[in-house]
Amino acid sequence: VKENTYLRGALLGYTRDFMDKKYEEIIEFAELEDFQDHMFKQLSSGMKSRLGFSIACLVNPDVIILDEVLSVGDGAFKEKSANRMREILDGGVTGLLVSHSVSQVRDLCNKVLWLDHGKQIAFGDMEPICDAYEHFLATPKKKQVLPKSVDEIKAISRKYRLYQILSAKERADNHDNELIMKESTNARESRWMKTINDMSEEERNELFIKYKI
Repeated sequence: VKENTYLRGALLGYTRDFMDKKYEEIIEFAELEDFQDHMFKQLSSGMKSRLGFSIACLVNPDVIILDEVLSVGDGAFKEKSANRMREILDGGVTGLLVSHSVSQVRDLCNKVLWLDHGKQIAFGDMEPICDAYEHFLATPKKKQVLPKSVDEIKAISRKYRLYQILSAKERADNHDNELIMKESTNARESRWMKTINDMSEEERNELFIKYKI
């Protein structure tokens, strides 16, 4: 593990003196203190990812690319990694996060590229694309239709945010109603999105104005 850590540092262009100073910090962050003398191939994939993340994040990168790395480890390590990423991004570093976790993307990104089987579906501001993507995921596969324009994504996003507000209000007003409280998220979204789509444009616009969407 130690040799691999130094090798990865060298590949990133860091000197041995620099890695000597950072080594303990890297191992501690990756939570691999008890595995320093193990063969690298003996580590689990999660351990390897943690080490890679630690090296990349603790050596002051100009650009950082993370491919599902924030999904590894237990809850505490995920939170620690996310906090470190926020520190890095707040410091002006350019970050590229590859993830299927919409909550991670919402938390860490300001721009989103939505790919489907290698094809670009959308690129732009985080919120409307994440809204449209979450709606797409909640739609039964046979009924899924990919958005074809920025305007369509924005329209879906406004309806999705309206659904979230109306759904939360419904649950708050009916917390004793077992049917409503036990309804699955997908079923609730499907019901509310149908209701919103069935509204007249005038009704929807009144609600958009009322809830400042």
